[in-house]
Amino acid sequence: MLSMGFLEDIERVVSHLPEKRQTLLFSATMPDEVHRYSRRHMRSPEQIKLSSGNISVEEIHHAEQEGVEFNLLHSPLEIVNDGKGAVGAIRCQEMELGEPDASGRRKPVPIEGKVREFAVDTVVIAIGQGP
Repeated sequence: MLSMGFLEDIERVVSHLPEKRQTLLFSATMPDEVHRYSRRHMRSPEQIKLSSGNISVEEIHHAEQEGVEFNLLHSPLEIVNDGKGAVGAIRCQEMELGEPDASGRRKPVPIEGKVREFAVDTVVIAIGQGP
């Protein structure tokens, strides 16, 4: 999607947003271009991963040095209104890995009563697709 001009579309949308804001990006994949974009345009980038893939220890170390906080196993539930008709937060369900299924994969399952809210004032939803 990025090679099809999607990043330029995001740039165009962000150029119309207020300068003082917190931006939240969603992406099914996190290629280097998305990481660079988030470091360039976000004050306090955090990454919420729904599941882990293959990532090197070096990549994790570099991300932590850049201030990325990893909040693994959180699933977005709702975008919260700030009471004035604007975005105030995103509420996420904390998950844990369940029992392995027939294929051996442990799927995330909600932890009852464990919900976390991340304060934001802007949400940009970017959903990627594989080739």
